[in-house]
Amino acid sequence: MRLFSEAKPIGLSPGTLVHIGRQKTDTASISVIDYNSESHKIVTNISPEQSKTFKNSDSVSWINICGIHQTDLISDLGQVFDLHALALEDILNTEHQPKCEEFDSYILLIFKLIHVQKDTHQLEQEQISMVIGPNWLLTFQEKPEDIFDRLRDRINRATGKIRQRGTDYLAYAILDSVVDSYFHILSDLGEQLEDIEESLLLDPEQNVLQEIHRLKQQMIMLRRSIWPLQIAITEFRQLESALLTPGTEIFLRDLLDHISHAVNSLELMRDSSANLLDLYLSLSSQKMNETMKVLTIMASLFIPLTFIAGIYGMNFENMPELKWAWGYPMVWMILISCASGMLWYFKRKKWF
Repeated sequence: MRLFSEAKPIGLSPGTLVHIGRQKTDTASISVIDYNSESHKIVTNISPEQSKTFKNSDSVSWINICGIHQTDLISDLGQVFDLHALALEDILNTEHQPKCEEFDSYILLIFKLIHVQKDTHQLEQEQISMVIGPNWLLTFQEKPEDIFDRLRDRINRATGKIRQRGTDYLAYAILDSVVDSYFHILSDLGEQLEDIEESLLLDPEQNVLQEIHRLKQQMIMLRRSIWPLQIAITEFRQLESALLTPGTEIFLRDLLDHISHAVNSLELMRDSSANLLDLYLSLSSQKMNETMKVLTIMASLFIPLTFIAGIYGMNFENMPELKWAWGYPMVWMILISCASGMLWYFKRKKWF
């Protein structure tokens, strides 16, 4: 799991458009949902030049770009919507930290969407960049699979308040969907922590330690996504921009409460994973101590027996017991008595 950003090529001038990251789709595409309180329409597979018709329309236009590895397409789209070269540079850098930045006529928000692979429970990170304009909103995604289908369905069916509000509320709805997805991931991580705890109490095997390490790495990824997003949403809420209407402020405040709850839950899970690691080390140490105690008891039993057997194993001529008829049975009685006495003593001391 990569924790650090890829390096930008050295020596490039500021605003040079270079895609940094892994290509996650074959071709880039542009689709639009244009709506108002009365109607809506969906347009797919358009060019940057065709998207210009939605720039100055009276309705709200959600323009989604899927696949950002084609720098020419991103550059053309930037020219249509007058996006600054530095903003486009941040959009193309898929390893960028979540942030909020205000420009003259639009607001740039960058955040992370986390996918969970159902079979392996591995986390995969995708960057979402959002540009909020007066009556248009651009979203840049790395691949077509996303969590915004329900939001699009709400727009199509005119349910809720989204068709009566502007781009700032649409931006809130997109962010809210992302934050809600974090809770599903946290729930999945919580279930995995509970399974690991049960496995530890039954048998602290070596693979449990690997699972704890894997979960700690995933929590680090989540923290690098959630914590900066909390700061970005706080800055977004505090902007004195004409693009933000007073009615949206209460929804952003509620969104901050949700993400604060997600951050607290993540911190608790990080503490739980650390406690599980301590529990694993304690149980492993206890298991080792039990093994050493058994070995010590066995060694203690055989030390006097070995001493007696060593004495009567010496080849001296003048040993009276060697000629005695009951010498051999007597030695066995001594050996058995010593072993039984030591076992009784160990049992009385509750050493086993």
